[in-house]
Amino acid sequence: MKLRYLRYMECFCSSGQFSAYNLLNGRLAAVEQNDRPDLVVNSGLVRCDKCGRCFPVENGIMDALPDALSEFKCTEALKAGCMKLGIECRKEDPRKGNPDNASNAKRSEITARDEQAEVYHTYGYSLYGRNEQKLIRNFLKFSKNDVVIELGSGTGRVSQEIIDNGFRDYVSIDFSAQSIQLFKQKLDKKTRERVFFLVGDVCALPLKSGIADKIVSAQVFEHVPGREEQRRFLGELQRLLKSDGLAAMTVYNYNLKKRLDKRISRQGFHSGRIYYENFTYRELKSLISPFFNLRILKGINCDYPFARRLKPRTQEFMESVLAATPLGSYLGDILFIGLSLRARGPRIVRRTGQIQK
Repeated sequence: MKLRYLRYMECFCSSGQFSAYNLLNGRLAAVEQNDRPDLVVNSGLVRCDKCGRCFPVENGIMDALPDALSEFKCTEALKAGCMKLGIECRKEDPRKGNPDNASNAKRSEITARDEQAEVYHTYGYSLYGRNEQKLIRNFLKFSKNDVVIELGSGTGRVSQEIIDNGFRDYVSIDFSAQSIQLFKQKLDKKTRERVFFLVGDVCALPLKSGIADKIVSAQVFEHVPGREEQRRFLGELQRLLKSDGLAAMTVYNYNLKKRLDKRISRQGFHSGRIYYENFTYRELKSLISPFFNLRILKGINCDYPFARRLKPRTQEFMESVLAATPLGSYLGDILFIGLSLRARGPRIVRRTGQIQK
């Protein structure tokens, strides 16, 4: 983690002032940030100067999970270093009142994602993944001057689009530490050092408002449990985006195939552990449009009889035709959403999920 990324951080207590400590050869030492903005901290911690909250850094990845989701496990070397410097690291839950069922669902998913990280890239259908990546690329039009945030990057399924098209700064966020670690290992050393890897909850992030030119969230929203948490997610997306920024999301679509298949529930848990919800076109539009300009909302990865038996070029042609028509919202396996901020309109209060007119 490069120290210059601290300029994007804001603690849960709303302070933006931090001290950084590097752990080298078993010794914890304070780092002067102004003189060394490109210094990489692979092991150490970042501490809020106001409330004393600590954010451990291990293998270049920062742990910024709320208390409700984190056990805050520090290495023995880090604990010993704190004691020698007389640093009292503490955490306070920024999510007081968070419903137990939502926290339990998230903890269950974290465990499952960590276990599945090694094989997650084998899930899904390659052509469907390419369709999703193409739409994200064409809508957001990444540039080398962009600050990009990815909410729910996992093992990097769509992250390569960001890397290939260039960025100024890139914040990769997921609450599965194992997934983030595997994604990081895929990258070359130079790229790894340019990315801010953050283990965090996309519904409560210690980041400043209005910092992102582009935000990506691919198939994450459907795993956010319940309307209150979903509003918090939208609130963070709304808060982090610059006034002229763009965001792209993909979300499970409750298409005709799912409605007709009695084995598929509208919502539930994958393998009993990962919460999911299928959204209709109208439902998603109603949920999102009060807070964002909906530039695009359409069904993609259209599912119809014998689709996967066709040759790849025929599949791509059929997809381009169907996704461009209203049929896409009924046949698409997922919904693609292109967003920008409303100049005026209601805001979602930070981390509470409450709507402010």
